[in-house]
Amino acid sequence: MAFIKKLANFITDTKNYNLVEDSLIVIFPNKRAALTLRNELVKCIGKNIWLPQILSIEEAMSLWSGLKLVDNVDVIYKLIEIMNKKIDISTRKNLFALASQLVKDFDEIDQYDVDAKKIFEYLKEVKETEKWTPGSDENLTETESAYLRFFNSLYFYYTQLRERLLDDNSAYYGLMTRKLHDLLKTDGELEKVVGDNKIIFAGFNAMTRTEEDIIVRLVESGKAKLFWDLDKYYYEDEMQEAGLFARNFVSEHGSLNPEKNNGTNNADDFNIIENYFHIGEEQPSKEKKIINIIGVAGNTIQANALQIKLNEELNNKDSLKNEVIVLSDETLLIPVINSIPENYKDINVTMGYPYSETFINQFIQLLFPFQNNLGNKEEAIYFWSLKRLLETEMIKVIFTNDELDSLTKCMDIFLNQSAYYLTIKDIEKYLNQDNVLTFLKEITKKWQSSFDCISSITSILQFIYNSAKATNNTFVINQISIAVKIFNKIERLIKKYDSLIQICDIEVLYKQTASEMSIKFKNKDSENNIESSLQIMGLLETRNLDFDTIHILSVNEDILPQSKTPNSLIPFDLRLEYKLPVYTKKQAVYAYHFYRLIQNAKNVNIYYNTLPDDVGGGEPSRFILQLINEIPRKTKGITINQISYKLPSPVNDNIVNIDVKKTPEILEKVKKKLHNEKYNEELKCYEKYGLSPTSISCYLNCPLQFYIRYIEKIEDDTPKENLQYNIIGKIIHSTFEHLYLKFGKSIIDKDCYDLIVKQDKELDKDHKGSFSMALDDNNFANGLPDSGFNYLAQIKIKELIENFIDNEKKFFIQGNKLTIKGLEEKLVYEFDIDEDTKVYLTGFADRIDQVVDKIRILDYKSGRVENSDVKITSKTDTAKNIKTKALQLCIYKFLYAKNHPDISINNIEPGIFGLLNANNPYYPLIIESENFKNDFMGNCEDMFINIFKEILNPEIPFKQTEDENDCKYCDYLNICKRNPPTW
Repeated sequence: MAFIKKLANFITDTKNYNLVEDSLIVIFPNKRAALTLRNELVKCIGKNIWLPQILSIEEAMSLWSGLKLVDNVDVIYKLIEIMNKKIDISTRKNLFALASQLVKDFDEIDQYDVDAKKIFEYLKEVKETEKWTPGSDENLTETESAYLRFFNSLYFYYTQLRERLLDDNSAYYGLMTRKLHDLLKTDGELEKVVGDNKIIFAGFNAMTRTEEDIIVRLVESGKAKLFWDLDKYYYEDEMQEAGLFARNFVSEHGSLNPEKNNGTNNADDFNIIENYFHIGEEQPSKEKKIINIIGVAGNTIQANALQIKLNEELNNKDSLKNEVIVLSDETLLIPVINSIPENYKDINVTMGYPYSETFINQFIQLLFPFQNNLGNKEEAIYFWSLKRLLETEMIKVIFTNDELDSLTKCMDIFLNQSAYYLTIKDIEKYLNQDNVLTFLKEITKKWQSSFDCISSITSILQFIYNSAKATNNTFVINQISIAVKIFNKIERLIKKYDSLIQICDIEVLYKQTASEMSIKFKNKDSENNIESSLQIMGLLETRNLDFDTIHILSVNEDILPQSKTPNSLIPFDLRLEYKLPVYTKKQAVYAYHFYRLIQNAKNVNIYYNTLPDDVGGGEPSRFILQLINEIPRKTKGITINQISYKLPSPVNDNIVNIDVKKTPEILEKVKKKLHNEKYNEELKCYEKYGLSPTSISCYLNCPLQFYIRYIEKIEDDTPKENLQYNIIGKIIHSTFEHLYLKFGKSIIDKDCYDLIVKQDKELDKDHKGSFSMALDDNNFANGLPDSGFNYLAQIKIKELIENFIDNEKKFFIQGNKLTIKGLEEKLVYEFDIDEDTKVYLTGFADRIDQVVDKIRILDYKSGRVENSDVKITSKTDTAKNIKTKALQLCIYKFLYAKNHPDISINNIEPGIFGLLNANNPYYPLIIESENFKNDFMGNCEDMFINIFKEILNPEIPFKQTEDENDCKYCDYLNICKRNPPTW
């Protein structure tokens, strides 16, 4: 029988109570069970019933103590006000976190009746000992001294907070119970406060010291009875942590209900240890109990698995009568609600949704970095920070479709311009939506002070509220309500401590307060809707409630139970000394709630995430492992099924090998690529384009990638915030081109080089140096962006340029001289494949120079280069085996020789400048292969012609590479659906 029903029967039995004459109070651990009991009592007697007073333990303690329970966040801010008077500036950035932790520790100290003065004195001595300077600040750094002063102030904070709360006739829960607990020191005082009421404490398990002492005193005095809800499975098994508190209670007090009087209505008649887990049964139970343990590949995918189970249960009317979904991870609330089948008409959501997961919070959190990226003047709006802000879900809520379309088009214009900084005036040129402009002007106002920050955010929230109200979006309005509460609290602090609280403090206070808040779902008649066919709640809300069908999600280790991470300023050994709860007892609380929830259910579905990538993913909770290993040994009365669920893939998503056949149409495109001529308006002539070293290497690595990129010309040209490698390379190449153009065709020696480089660096804005001209060439006339990774990229670009110049200086210091023969020079040679087919082989040399009688064809590389990259050996002298960089240098050497037949092949030296290699950056082509040594030009020509013929062969399709390692960084991975090896 369900616990609440059993309790209702006990209360309505006239042998136990007369509901008209007896002044009965029933006290539960939470409010939820109180609502259920009211409903059950009506069922037992009828609609016209004299109900007992039903309270939660918090309500009872508040009633008896005469103190008002204060919201946890309010207590934290009261403590912050106290701490602001004493705390060091260096500690202020963690102020909310410190205050939050202190409130939890103060609450526990009071709930467990610990002498606060002694424990804080002890803690201070522990911290002093850690610094090896007990009782002295000598030889300590300022940070260490501030650290010790903080711990020396803990008792002051504790007493000041208590005094301030009690002056307001309010308290946190621990303070409330301690005030009542103090009454135990005087005989009859507690009983006098409680009055003539008869009391039932129902469904308690893990009681704090003050709660336990108060309850035991009332039970022993005959004023109260204590009703437990326990099962043999975990109570009688000493190894089962779920029964820890009940066993400890009996060990200390002698029974589950330590009454002194011997009345006829003995509460122990009620406290029978049930056997819902059918322990010891050798045959399947008549009351069939099934536990399905469902492994799901993905955290949010659990909602899909839940949907399938719910659809199955729609065919079973009995399972729909009393069903609950329990979320161990509250962030799954929205996916779960969206996955519930439409046939479930009557749903009641009693748990809150974390405010930190809302899109209003996402938007506000982005406001702070956006403001940090704003300059002090109007013209300094960082585009990418603005773009992130305008891509949040909140923007879709506050603007109409027309306004959103206009805003998107405006942002796309700046995106295509590769803009990094802009102004409101720039935006006004392309955006004609007054409502959007008003909003943009508000968010782009630079916050100069903490009051500016609060005022601006308040205006923004008002703007959002007006939009949400116009569309009656209650979920957004609820989010705004929470946000306003947070900033109202922060504003009160600012008014009190204006000189101390900076904008950065507001950001920290907001983020940490947001993590403490949740949004309640406003169900129609939710307070009375306790008999909905489907309930959705958190684990703690299920206390004392029983359901026929249960779905528990996210039953993973570190989620259920929560991780062992210490969350206290009081260390473990000190907690043991003063009998404060440690993580083992906290986890025992979760164990009890878990097993108590499933003990009376017929159908139990336990879901866990099997993927290790997600937080809490991969490892099933030990509760699951206990069920799997213990239940079969202890009983035959329960069926356990282990089920694996994966999200079904679309039929057309199966991975297949992709071959592109060379149809006549495709072959025409190929031929056009291999032999292409474009008219250059500036030069008034046709320029020849064909296969480059890069495209040939691409074909050799993956013919399919070659086809997609060079034949179909599909590229990801979406502008990125971070400077890409190709942009960095272009800026560096362009800088060197502008620098060496200044030398002309004259011979360059040390003096000449030093003079030109010095002059180049000293040029101002009117006469730009090489680097400034390179920025102009690449649309960075206002300079490179200097925020985030782009700042690092800017430093790297300048470092590579400086490294290169320093190495060139070393080259000239050694007495070397050179003459520039060409910069960014195009090299072309035409191959006759057959009568109808010709191919251009083209290359662009970054620099061609002459040192003595040697012609160097140079390529600048900003990435890593090694000797093996530019070496051709007898084992690597085929097209497939020659490394990309070595092949590129082969092509340069071949093309230059073809275009300059008067120069000996031995005097042409292609090489790479590895800009990352500061000490020895020059890597010339190394030929160790006898074939290439004996006939370089012949071998190259044969190799290139074979490649061209293969590309043009209609019988050979463009296939995927066989080496999936090459797919790791491919731009077209989503097209191929390959699954390359991970690191």
